[in-house]
Amino acid sequence: MRAARSIAGNPIAEGEHRQTLHQRTAGPLTAVLTFAVLFFIGYLIGIPAGRRGEETYGAALAAFRMDKQNYAAFWTVYVRFLSGMFLQATAVMLCGFHVGGSIFLGIFFAAKGILMGLCASGVYLAQGVRGLVVHWLLSCLPDLGLLLLLLWLAGRAYLLSAGLIRCAFSGGRAGLTAPIRQLIVRYLIAVAVGAGANLVFAASAVLFAGVLL
Repeated sequence: MRAARSIAGNPIAEGEHRQTLHQRTAGPLTAVLTFAVLFFIGYLIGIPAGRRGEETYGAALAAFRMDKQNYAAFWTVYVRFLSGMFLQATAVMLCGFHVGGSIFLGIFFAAKGILMGLCASGVYLAQGVRGLVVHWLLSCLPDLGLLLLLLWLAGRAYLLSAGLIRCAFSGGRAGLTAPIRQLIVRYLIAVAVGAGANLVFAASAVLFAGVLL
């Protein structure tokens, strides 16, 4: 309370406070946009890579993603979606506890884009436009929902990683308690939201597979 009053009565302190708030807001937002761009670049890279490897991994990915047996039971699909979401969210969170977290997050989202591009390209080569549409309904919609959740989590992971870098140069650990707590809370929220959303995605995947495959 006293700190807030002193900031309000001091133009210099108020300006520094506003600058700090701006940095805390703009930094994660810029990082999230960067990760999204890296994902999109990876997706564009994965498409021609899938075309070149249509007889190997592209075809294997397409066969797995479009196998009707993989969508036969609701709970099997849900557990698969849930485990994938949990592992990826945990990987994003752990990146925040490393000074090189920003680099690891960039690699993670680029690799995720490449994998999705490979899958889409392999499905298109194997089954054409109709297969690609079915693939989007079965797999890509859950993947895109997960992507948004991971980007939301990555912003907080980036903030903690940046704090670790500052502490590494300053030789202290002051100011890390709040970013750690915020990251853990956001991780728990992301897992809870993902668990609920995957109920809908799993049900829709089973429904679409039964009708379209």
